[in-house]
Amino acid sequence: METTTTTALEYFGFIITWFIIIRIIIIKWLWQLLKYLWIFYLQNPQKHYQKYFQLSTSSSTTSASSTKSNGWSIITGGTDGIGLAYCKQLARFGYRLFIISRSIDKLESIRSELYEQYPQCPEIRIFQFDFSENFESINYDRLEIEIEKLSKINILINNVGISYHTTEYFTKILQQEPKFNEKIINVNIVSVLRLTLICLPKMIEQQQQQGIIINISSLSAICPMPLLSSYSASKACIDHFTQCLQLELQQQQEKYQPQIHLQSILPGFIATKMSKMLPSLTVPTANNYVQLSLLSIGHTNRTFVYFFHCLHNQLYQFFHYFSFINFYQIIAFKQMLKLRQKYLQKRKQQKQKIQ
Repeated sequence: METTTTTALEYFGFIITWFIIIRIIIIKWLWQLLKYLWIFYLQNPQKHYQKYFQLSTSSSTTSASSTKSNGWSIITGGTDGIGLAYCKQLARFGYRLFIISRSIDKLESIRSELYEQYPQCPEIRIFQFDFSENFESINYDRLEIEIEKLSKINILINNVGISYHTTEYFTKILQQEPKFNEKIINVNIVSVLRLTLICLPKMIEQQQQQGIIINISSLSAICPMPLLSSYSASKACIDHFTQCLQLELQQQQEKYQPQIHLQSILPGFIATKMSKMLPSLTVPTANNYVQLSLLSIGHTNRTFVYFFHCLHNQLYQFFHYFSFINFYQIIAFKQMLKLRQKYLQKRKQQKQKIQ
């Protein structure tokens, strides 16, 4: 009788424990949802921009004095996709831009386009730089000399990155391009570390009101993507680096006059040349994505920005912690295989047309 009672109590305790855990999880998800809605849809955008981007008035985004400081924003990989979208938004705010990319033709074209579209942008400097070169021989000193010439750095956007031409097995991608891993490391990781090391001390020394450093990671840093293994791993490195550096700055923030906001952005698929995807409900345009991301500065140091990208992460976390089989990863693997198959079929058809 006592054994039966003990077993019943243990079973009852087990049910109560899981009931409490599930309630905590639901409350946490509801809190995250409310926070998301506040950041991206309910807060006053103009007040947010005035506070974190130093806009002088609520409507002054059409004159060269639209920011109190007209400081510099440095953007790597600023000629396409997310990087170009950041250039447009910051030019609209009246910041001076220092755009870094490997194509001088694209840089000159983008500079002319930005000057024409955003007359409130007082100055745009461009710098040709190929981050994919070997980091031992690459001349970062040359880049640092140019950055030292900038009067005041307000914002650093570490955006430059490369990915696979198509989803592919790790060993096969190396057979096609033996130095691919070195390029991934140099562009996706070394560039972020070196630019942060150059700019962060300067931002602290300037004794300005605040500074912003945004590192573009990826949803694949949290949700591992098979057939994109090197890319996924490189973006996980950037996400962890940003979190670690944020904690370092929080511990030392009292010593610094400026408040430095570090943020890791973890986008899923976005309609850019890199992803080769068209805009849809789950795939936003780069401009829409960046507009939303700027609203999160100061509220969170790590964000997926777009609702469906957040949902992807929540699904992955759910299956990861509460299922013996991670169905999310199985589905992701199948999708990556489909993309690979489509690419191979298209390539085969192109070869047949040439023949």
